[in-house]
Amino acid sequence: MEINIVANLLRREMDRRYREDSGEEETLSGVRWWLVHYLMQHEGEDVFQKDIEERFSVRRSTVSKGLKLMEQKGFIRRRPVEYDARLKKLELTPKTRALYVEAQRQEAQIEQLLRGAISPEEAEAFFGIMQKLKASLSQEIGAEEQQQKKKEISNIQGGNEYDQTPAQKRPRV
Repeated sequence: MEINIVANLLRREMDRRYREDSGEEETLSGVRWWLVHYLMQHEGEDVFQKDIEERFSVRRSTVSKGLKLMEQKGFIRRRPVEYDARLKKLELTPKTRALYVEAQRQEAQIEQLLRGAISPEEAEAFFGIMQKLKASLSQEIGAEEQQQKKKEISNIQGGNEYDQTPAQKRPRV
């Protein structure tokens, strides 16, 4: 798909620029960038893994793996909150805050480069189309997830055939 190709080229260009400017291999690309940006936008608020899952429509296991890796690399910390010891809020480290400032500068440069390749009218049309596609896909995914939840609830309430005893499997008369 063309969207994937452009997204990959964009990511690679951002990574290349960051490595050139910083001399470091660790970058804030892809999901890491989204997460860091989200945490910066919600600084001062308690943000949890569940918030990330919902905001970015990403599965729990994917978010969990990503957060674990980011924590190991020193990008984030998980801190317990006073009101519920089971919950761990996500916080950025000072290292990540510095990376964020640099990444924002690079993002602005790349956006300027890309906007220079198209007219203002084309940019407006492009972003309008992207919003429509995003809304359509979100709606489709939401409907699919609702159907899956209904199935899970049905299985829990009535059990599925694999959970039933032989007596439960017999037809009722």
